[in-house]
Amino acid sequence: MIEAVQSELVDVALEEMNSERDVTALIQALDSLADAATEVEVVGSLEVENTNETSNSESNSGGIKFTLARPNLEANLSATTEAKQLSSARRKVTGDLRFAVKFGPLSNALRRVVKRLPKQQVWVLLDEWSALPMDLQPLLADLLRRAFFPIAGVVVKIAAIERRSKFSVRGEQGDYLGIELGADASQDVNLDDYLIFSGGDERARSFFGDLLLRHTAAISADIAHQFPITPAGRQQFIDSLWYDSFEEFIQSAEGIPRDGINIAGLAAQRASSPIAPPRRTNASDVAPPRRHSVDRDGEPGWFRRIAVADVRDAARSWFLRDKEAAIKDDKMAARALLHLVSFCLQRRKRSFLIERGHDSNHAVVQVLYDARLIHLLNSGVGPRGHYDLFTLDYGGFINALGNNESVSTWQDLWTAQWTELDPSRSPLVREAIISVEILREKPRPLEE
Repeated sequence: MIEAVQSELVDVALEEMNSERDVTALIQALDSLADAATEVEVVGSLEVENTNETSNSESNSGGIKFTLARPNLEANLSATTEAKQLSSARRKVTGDLRFAVKFGPLSNALRRVVKRLPKQQVWVLLDEWSALPMDLQPLLADLLRRAFFPIAGVVVKIAAIERRSKFSVRGEQGDYLGIELGADASQDVNLDDYLIFSGGDERARSFFGDLLLRHTAAISADIAHQFPITPAGRQQFIDSLWYDSFEEFIQSAEGIPRDGINIAGLAAQRASSPIAPPRRTNASDVAPPRRHSVDRDGEPGWFRRIAVADVRDAARSWFLRDKEAAIKDDKMAARALLHLVSFCLQRRKRSFLIERGHDSNHAVVQVLYDARLIHLLNSGVGPRGHYDLFTLDYGGFINALGNNESVSTWQDLWTAQWTELDPSRSPLVREAIISVEILREKPRPLEE
């Protein structure tokens, strides 16, 4: 992760260099950050050996030689001295090579980098936190707390699934490893509350409108020119593509952007299909008029705005293709899903209550929640916060309901009638409670 941050900051430095700014100090700080992030140490035994050896030798020889011979006179004199000294040292380390992170040097290096940035601020955005193994999450959280959190100008945002995240581990002496929620970091936005559509709520409408407009404008210069990314441009974009069906689309997304993008794509494909106009599921569904066009190959075709029936068919297809298929090998989860569908069909409502704690944290409930087959609407509702309020996936409802009945009776999202949620006073609330024991039973065939 640190190397990824350093790599992004290097790109920033190169951009500053292209603008003819002096980035020498920034590059040096980034080099220090890279060194701190890639330090390696050997974990094992250490053996030190020092050897000193001294050797002295001296040899002297001398002589003189005279040769008297006419007419030569010869003399010879020699002397030899030799000294030798040897010293050696050896250091041997045996063990395993491991990457080591020292919070002090790392934090200091990152602090120097931030101070040398143009705006002296770094935002670190971590998505898919819940994809990390649960055992590793507290370790990475502790790295963030010790190396990133103390630095002025560093902002860390983490996107995680509440029930699949573990930010800290408590020690025996009251200490902890990781991030302590509420003390070290706080929860800023609950996307379930922000993106799930509730009647009259403009937040989800604005978010999904901007989401689709930005994605479409990124691949189409004509769309980008025709519909500016402003509130007025967003509304024009929605009106031009959706035929009184945008609110239905938001409900089908269940507050999940990825599902919303896929459902919108499938609905648009169906709306642009030259095979047949949308079928109506009831008398209130009015098919939008066709608009003739010519495709790139010069062949005549037609297109129309996305209708409610397109959204429902797209949500059903996405449910069967992506969500239900994810649990096909999990017999217990598949059995629980059949129970929930039957339970909701009998009540003609797709929201239900599960006892908070043991039942809502049960493995089978978590599997359905992770597969996006059920969605959490609110936690800790009812007397003393005894229940969690869930809803069955919109596409799963459409699949179970078929096309012979209006969907309006199923849209019982969070409303004023659920604020009390007291089973002792409301038969509606008592009928909405389902237990894990029921979900684990062998399901009976659904009644026609």
